[in-house]
Amino acid sequence: MTKREIQRLHRKQFFTAICEKYPGTQIEGEMGGRWSIYMENGFQFDLSGISYGGQIDCYEIRGSEQYEEGQAIEKELQLIWDNLK
Repeated sequence: MTKREIQRLHRKQFFTAICEKYPGTQIEGEMGGRWSIYMENGFQFDLSGISYGGQIDCYEIRGSEQYEEGQAIEKELQLIWDNLK
């Protein structure tokens, strides 16, 4: 398998895992390897740098009451991503 094929497989496994864990999740890809993850609960995450290990970032306003929940989900998603490598 080429590096690109491995990345695609890894990404597919990750998206499948989070969609099973969080029903209603939508995933959109953009040029340049950036992926947006939209959850039914209103949280939005960004998966970027897939070629360099991948990093999950939560887009939630600091100080809002949902900030801590968003950070907890972000850590959970990062753990799922890291465990699939």
